[in-house]
Amino acid sequence: MNRAVPKDLSDFAAQMTLHNVNLSIVPDTDDYPWFIREFQRQLLALEERCELLLPNIRDNNESIAIFSDYGGESHDSKYLTYSFLICAWNQTGLFTREMEALRNDVGLNTPFKEIAFKDLRYGPIHRSLDRYLKNLSNYVNGYLLTVVIEKSAKSIFGADHKSTLDFATKTLFENGFGRWKPRSCRENFAHYSLCRLFSCTSIETRAKNNLDDGQ
Repeated sequence: MNRAVPKDLSDFAAQMTLHNVNLSIVPDTDDYPWFIREFQRQLLALEERCELLLPNIRDNNESIAIFSDYGGESHDSKYLTYSFLICAWNQTGLFTREMEALRNDVGLNTPFKEIAFKDLRYGPIHRSLDRYLKNLSNYVNGYLLTVVIEKSAKSIFGADHKSTLDFATKTLFENGFGRWKPRSCRENFAHYSLCRLFSCTSIETRAKNNLDDGQ
């Protein structure tokens, strides 16, 4: 993959910043969760004030990877969290090499141990955390969004909870995600809606792209 060498730091910053992006992706209707529509409104407001900076993950890149996870299922947790990392997959080579070196340095390969929050007290994982976060920040071109929802909220889908969940079930099925019971599709539809917003924001000017979805 060929990439022009920027003349100075400002050229590099311009090259790595997304320009002329269409942010009107999700319809502003009750068919979509309110927080997704509100997030889109905030992005549009920032763009209008010329305060929005998004990473350019569509140029010099062939595939966009979307990773998602959720937490807060424990009985003593007051919140549900949904996290989404959208990044330029073909630009993660340096991150992969740095993480391999980190894993070797702290002893996470003998035996192999996955880095997981639930095992944060495990010595090698605890020692790796600072470098791990720096590697993510410095070597992964993308953006991370975490949505935090208080469990006391009766619904994240609007006032007419049942009809919106029925719509969510239908939408997931029509887009190839299988048949889900309305009560079981909340997390999946939230993931789908946010991934759709982010992925379309990233690739809307490209004629062809590969999307890799990991959880």
